[in-house]
Amino acid sequence: MFLVLCICLSVCSICNLGNQAIAASQIGLIGDLNGDGAIDALDYSLTKQLLLGLITDLPVEDDLYAADVDGDGSVTALDLSL
Repeated sequence: MFLVLCICLSVCSICNLGNQAIAASQIGLIGDLNGDGAIDALDYSLTKQLLLGLITDLPVEDDLYAADVDGDGSVTALDLSL
C-alpha cells in the first residue's frame, strides 16, 4: 500500500511540473521583450526604447512580466543592465 501511494504521489508531482512548464512557456521568458524565445540585442533595444518613452507597448502578452527583469514591479535602468 505504501509503495502504491509513493508511486501515485510521484506521478502527480511529475504531472504538476509539466503543467508549470506549459504555463511558463505560454507566458514567455523574463527579458524576452519581442517574444521570439531568445533574449538578445533586440530585447535590449526594446528595453532602451521603452525607458526612453519611444514605445509604450511591447509585442508580448504581459509587458511588465517580460521587461521587469529584477522583479521590483517597474521597468528601470537596472532591468536594462541585467
